[in-house]
This record gives sequence, C-alpha cells and structure tokens, in this order.
Amino acid sequence: MKQLSTDEKNILKLLGYGADTARTTAYLAGITSLGDRTVRNIIRRLVIDHGVPIVGVRSGSKPGY
Repeated sequence: MKQLSTDEKNILKLLGYGADTARTTAYLAGITSLGDRTVRNIIRRLVIDHGVPIVGVRSGSKPGY
C-alpha cells in the first residue's frame, strides 16, 4: 500500500463518520485551501488507491462525504 500524501491525510482527518457529520466538497476545499476538483481527486484516490470506505451523498438534508 502506498503512503498517504499530506493532502490526503488532511482530507481524511476532516471527514466525519456517519451521515450526520457529512462534509461537502466546498467545505473541505475552503478549510484546506485546495480547489474543489483537487478535493474530489483526493477522495477518489483515498477510495480507489488506498481502499478507504468513503461514501458520498448528493441529495437529502446532509449532502457530502
């Protein structure tokens, strides 16, 4: 398994556990000063390359990751 980059570690720390703590891409981008696309790419890498179980919800009262 590859090591997590600094940005990957930072995003992973900011993600909550469960639907009640969902974080939007805009929120994560604002906190980390990264772009929305960069945040989405980091989350994709965490899921695909590192096997981190992250679920994204696009609708409902708590959208986010």
